[in-house]
Amino acid sequence: MLFQAISCSVIANDIIDVYVNEKQLQFDVQPQMVRERLMVPMRAIFEALDTQVNWDNDNQIISAYNSAHSITAQIDSKKIYVDGAEKSIDVAPIIVEGRTMVPARFVAEALGCEVQWNNDSRTVNISTGVVMYAADGRTLTVKKSEVETYQNVGWYTEPVVVMYAVDGRTLTVNKSLI
Repeated sequence: MLFQAISCSVIANDIIDVYVNEKQLQFDVQPQMVRERLMVPMRAIFEALDTQVNWDNDNQIISAYNSAHSITAQIDSKKIYVDGAEKSIDVAPIIVEGRTMVPARFVAEALGCEVQWNNDSRTVNISTGVVMYAADGRTLTVKKSEVETYQNVGWYTEPVVVMYAVDGRTLTVNKSLI
């Protein structure tokens, strides 16, 4: 009975939980550590990050894109293209149990996300960032740690409009207050 309890605790320690914006992801092939890099099923991680995924089975090429970024990689290649620029990764995408596995931190950060690893709980937390708004209608997504910097130069965390008075004064107002 003692042997059974020990083997269960070893299995439990091998489980790695992945969260995107505090929502736990479910995988049909469990995330795995490969040379100290967390590999996760490609489709699940990209779709959780609102990214379209294409798989070229003949050439074993992964393509993923959203409105701001694109990523292209090939199975067993340490070359990966982010927004058209060639980058090197230390662990190449692989196939495990029929699923394409990609390095979680690299792809999440390439899409502008923040990634935190908690070794004690074996948990990865991915945050997609904060949408910022300019008074002229522009938007961009920034890391949470950059919000204050953008606020200091006139960006807002909620949609805004500029209102004009007949005497030339202007006022930036949160759209929800109008």
